[in-house]
Amino acid sequence: MTSSRKNSSPNSPSSKPPRSFNRKFLYSSILFVFLGVIAFITYSIQSESPEYGFKIPLREGLHSPPYIYTLDITVENQLKRIPPTSGNHFEALSPWGFLGTPVVPENAVHNMEHGGVVLWYKPNNPALAGSVNQLIDHIGRKCIVAGSYKDMSYEISATVWGRILPLEKFDATQLKDFIAKYRGTQGPEAPLCKSQS
Repeated sequence: MTSSRKNSSPNSPSSKPPRSFNRKFLYSSILFVFLGVIAFITYSIQSESPEYGFKIPLREGLHSPPYIYTLDITVENQLKRIPPTSGNHFEALSPWGFLGTPVVPENAVHNMEHGGVVLWYKPNNPALAGSVNQLIDHIGRKCIVAGSYKDMSYEISATVWGRILPLEKFDATQLKDFIAKYRGTQGPEAPLCKSQS
C-alpha cells in the first residue's frame, strides 16, 4: 500500500510564511502609524504657536517726512500712548544692540522695517536700563535695538513692524518670547536685519 500523503517542505511555495515575518510586518506597521501621529501632533503644535502682544494698524513706510509717531490706543477702557510700530522713517538705521541713550524713532522704525525688534523703556531708571542690557547680553543683539523713550504710557514695550507687546513692568520671560517669535520675521524687508546686525 502506498501512502498518498504528500511531504511538504518548508521551502515549498504552498507553505505559510513564518510567524516571524507576520510579527515584523505588524511591528513595522505600528511603528509607522506611531511616527505619523507624532509628526501630525508636532506640526499641529508648531502651526498653533501663540501670538504675543497685539497687532497695530500699519502706517505707510516711506523714507521721507512726515514723521508722525504719536499713537494712542485704548486698553481696558484707558487711553494709552505707545511707541511707533510702522510709518515713515529716515534712510539710516539705528545702531543694533543696547544703545544706553534715547531711541530715535525715525531710525528705529527703519530697523523694524528690516525685521528688527525695538525695546523702548522709560528713561531715568538705571535698574530698568540694566535689566534690558542684561537681557540683550543673554539673547544676543542680532536684530534688536534698545533704548529709552519717554513718550509712552508703559514702563517697557517691545515692537516689531505692526505689532507691540506693552508691559507695565519689566518681564524677561515675556520679552524673550516676543523676541524669539518675531525677531527677523516681521516687516516688508524682514530678512535684512540678519545680515546687518
